[in-house]
Amino acid sequence: AISAFPVLQRFPVPQPLPPVQPVVPEGPFPTPTPRPQPLTNLTVAVGGNGLLIEGQNPNGDYPLEDLKISWQVHNTGQRNIDKPFTIELRLDGTVVAQWFVEDLPTRTFLFVEALTGLFDGVNIEPGPHQIELVVDPLDSINEVVELDNNRIQTLDIVDIPARSGAAPHLLPNLLIALPRGKTEPIFVSSHPDDPLSGKLSVDAPSHIKYGAGNRSIYYIEQRVEMDLYLDGNLVRRATFQNLGANEPIFFKIDDLHELAEIAPGPHTLRVVVDPLDRIHESDETDNAFETEFVWGVGDPPPPAEIVELEAPAREPLSRANLMPFRPFGWDSGITTQVDNALLRPGQDGWLESGKVSRIDFAFTNASRFSLPLTDQLAADVLFDGKLIDRRFFNSGSSNVGTEWEGHAVVPASMATPGQHTIRVILDPDGLFDELNESDNTYERTFTWNDGPDPGETPFEMSDAELQSAFAPIFNEWRRELRPVRGPGAPERDWTPELMAAGRAAYYLLTGRDLNTEGYVIHFESERVFEDESTAACMSNWITMSVSVYEEAFDFCTGDRGEIGFKTRSNGQVHLFVDLGLSPLDALGTYLHELAHGLQDLRNPEQTELPFSIQKRGLLEGQAQIFEAAGWRAIEEFMGEELDLFPDVPSARDRFDQVYELRRNRGTEHDVGYRLLWTMALSDPSDVGFADRLRSGETLDSAFAYALFNILVNIPADEVEAWADELLERTDLMDEFQQIASERFITDLPAESVGHTALRDATWTAP
Repeated sequence: AISAFPVLQRFPVPQPLPPVQPVVPEGPFPTPTPRPQPLTNLTVAVGGNGLLIEGQNPNGDYPLEDLKISWQVHNTGQRNIDKPFTIELRLDGTVVAQWFVEDLPTRTFLFVEALTGLFDGVNIEPGPHQIELVVDPLDSINEVVELDNNRIQTLDIVDIPARSGAAPHLLPNLLIALPRGKTEPIFVSSHPDDPLSGKLSVDAPSHIKYGAGNRSIYYIEQRVEMDLYLDGNLVRRATFQNLGANEPIFFKIDDLHELAEIAPGPHTLRVVVDPLDRIHESDETDNAFETEFVWGVGDPPPPAEIVELEAPAREPLSRANLMPFRPFGWDSGITTQVDNALLRPGQDGWLESGKVSRIDFAFTNASRFSLPLTDQLAADVLFDGKLIDRRFFNSGSSNVGTEWEGHAVVPASMATPGQHTIRVILDPDGLFDELNESDNTYERTFTWNDGPDPGETPFEMSDAELQSAFAPIFNEWRRELRPVRGPGAPERDWTPELMAAGRAAYYLLTGRDLNTEGYVIHFESERVFEDESTAACMSNWITMSVSVYEEAFDFCTGDRGEIGFKTRSNGQVHLFVDLGLSPLDALGTYLHELAHGLQDLRNPEQTELPFSIQKRGLLEGQAQIFEAAGWRAIEEFMGEELDLFPDVPSARDRFDQVYELRRNRGTEHDVGYRLLWTMALSDPSDVGFADRLRSGETLDSAFAYALFNILVNIPADEVEAWADELLERTDLMDEFQQIASERFITDLPAESVGHTALRDATWTAP
């Protein structure tokens, strides 16, 4: 039981102001200027040359993928066409192909002859269908006659290729993606860097950005179209292929006015991905998005102001403040154990009646104001209300944020069986005028036992417990990309299962019970996680000078890309995981942060080294190999592989991108991987890492955990030299990249494709 035991002040995380909403232009708008008398004319050629469709079988029907298309378009007017326009081929009103034409002189023509492949993979029902050629669908060209710009033919189409019978959960899923840094799926504005759409004028460029994503763990190799429509008319078709698992692709147009004439007033923009349904998807309902915007005239409104957060004002302090403190690695701010026990100070131990007991306690000055130089800083220690010791401390010349540790003993005669309360009173005579006098007293209640310590029972998890903990990974999670969200979310909360899986993996690696290791674990929603990250980054903010406080705030509120972190707080290791991740991403992050916590408990001197990229790279390398070891332990126990990836161009492209970043960037995560590669292949301890890797295998869970242990045991004073030597071995980096490039599987069945959460553990971990 702990009472009256406060912690250092919590940092008041500021909330960002809501974005300024865009200004919507209002009418009335001016009447468009009438077009001049036309002297040009686009015409689809008369007869079969205008639109010729070949590929008919003896029964008079047309197999879809045998269709050959020919067409001719003439400029029969008296004047050259010197403006761009488009030509479209449509199937039942949906554009199959689009051609851009820059210009067309008078009395000349354009043609396409026996073009094939346009209808490959298009998904329609057998039966009659209309194929239409449309010239200048956006009415970009002012013509003498506008009624001769299209030609339609009706065909009976058969032999539609059968679609894969794969279950929906084994299929990719295309959807409209939110452009980076924007707030809406279709961004359009006169200001390309504005996060908000709107602020449009016909007298200024209209910048557009939009995109699609593949929200699945499967890879799309086929060609895919993405269409942008203005008021129902196609203005731009983009194509792409080889879209990776759970990856987006974005397109931009520098000025929509170059593609279509836009009159002042409201207009509808619509984006559609895979309009011809070439891709068999798990969900076909999320392939389009439509919204309305208003174009005004004159200068567009200015862009939205970027609101800069400012550090919260701190109340002015003029006095010191003594308060309880829990040093790192201590069980509390007051601990007790049998005197002469083998435990280090700050640990709670078995208490036996009739034996002398040792009390350890700690406190700090949580203020930006220093106590005066004195050796009269006192603390009284009471046992069940009786004074057993008064300890004196030297304040030092500057004690802002100073931590003091003291101890006392409980005589054997007082240590009777049962509960007793130990109380510590700081500055008991009130010699110092403090900011807060109410936090100078703190206490804990302990139980003295009538007999010796019976010893610790070894911890074990049964096979049934482990299988139950890992079951969600192989059932619901292995294809799930939606976030965990956490308690209270409309989606299912996977947090209990996430904690159980992490505990089971930790046990397989360490043989220990995660629940008794002393970690404080936080699974937080995205908003709360962001606040916790800022608060942890701003630790000890109350004692910072003004300039340090402001610099720290700017850094801590910047976009640091965190999805998990470890910190020391109130003497404990705290681990944080963002629940705005898929369950497997969150589990990987959890394993990663557990590694940071385990290192800090086992070799805190590494943590306490001054900042350097070598130190940070070592700590990240430890977490990366521990995470990989956790995944491999799960696979080995369950007898099923999670980390298989297909040998397809998009996966290879992603692999190359990852290695380009890992090899050339200088972030702590990249340096961590480089240290892992060179450490494993140089194998200085001759454990056998290099032999396994060079034989084409990854390190299994036992080897990976052994590498983690070697890294954790590096003496703190040797870290810099150790890392510098390994980072010079670029030859080993080259070799590891070649080894890892052979981990792709040819013709991998869809049901065996690995989740994107395991890519780093598979591709870049030894």
